[in-house]
Amino acid sequence: MNRGVCIGNMRPDELAAVRGLFGDYVASLPFDLGYQGIEAELAGLPSPYIAPHGALLVARAAAPKRLIGTIGLRQLSNAVAEIKRMYVVPDARGRSAGRALLERCLAQARRLGYERVRLDSHRPSMALAIDLYRKLGFVEIAPYGPDLDQTIAFFELSLHEP
Repeated sequence: MNRGVCIGNMRPDELAAVRGLFGDYVASLPFDLGYQGIEAELAGLPSPYIAPHGALLVARAAAPKRLIGTIGLRQLSNAVAEIKRMYVVPDARGRSAGRALLERCLAQARRLGYERVRLDSHRPSMALAIDLYRKLGFVEIAPYGPDLDQTIAFFELSLHEP
């Protein structure tokens, strides 16, 4: 809970709003997410971000009461999860909602027994997110998925406590 923001699991009655946030995220990108099968993902929500191997978290603003952000966690393997679709609406940025979403998602990955978490990020348009990932201990790794003309940065974080 940061500055009037509460992070929690998506409720079934919030699915349409989350689908809208995912759509806003996709529209905000300077490239086409078609290579990741985004249309099928949007149609199939909340899958693949569902229990027992995943989670779909939201950031809720207290005033005005609305969803202002989202983040998904899905299984890549028994030991590795992937974080996708971290997004905070532009007028709610600067309230630490993105960091709170990411930290809660990492805690959920630990509870689910994952050893590592991966994510990817677009270098030219997501510099602030990349900075946050590095601050939280993510390290850059070799690509584990498609790379758009070498503009995608791939990261991993070990979830073992030091």
